[in-house]
Amino acid sequence: MAGVYLKNKDVIKAFSHWLDDSMRLKGQVYPLTAHVSSFVEIELKGEELLDFSINVFFELVSEIIKKGCIAEFMPVLVLPLDCSDYLSFWDDTKPLYSQLSDEPPSIYLLDRDKAKFPEKSEEYRVPVELGLAKVEGMELNTYYRCFRDVMSIENDWEFNRAIYIECYPTQFIF
Repeated sequence: MAGVYLKNKDVIKAFSHWLDDSMRLKGQVYPLTAHVSSFVEIELKGEELLDFSINVFFELVSEIIKKGCIAEFMPVLVLPLDCSDYLSFWDDTKPLYSQLSDEPPSIYLLDRDKAKFPEKSEEYRVPVELGLAKVEGMELNTYYRCFRDVMSIENDWEFNRAIYIECYPTQFIF
């Protein structure tokens, strides 16, 4: 039953509906994803949006663990930041919520088997410490990523920037 990290019944219902639909679409749609803003009818911004996004992510992790699918699916939260014309480093001098772009954060359920295959990209990554809660038996991999894919490289388009939070069972970590 959902609701460990989400307290509003309408939000829990919308989240549970998305998760149930996503589990049914496994193998047909990849990746399984949703903007966290799709679970609420009010507009969230700044620190409130960041806190809500993290709670939705932890709810996703909790539910995937309960369903016994954590070895099969990787829960991910992507917090989009403004794009950059060049490969740029992480700026930890400003609060994260103030760096969020207009694009809403998204949760993903990635098929761990499909995530094993690299895609060509140009990128910079660095670990980021957000002081997130611990989840028993799980490791969170939190990092800043500035990147562009093959099409963006070929067209000399801008770099996407985001914070990623990925969840791994402890036994998957070397």
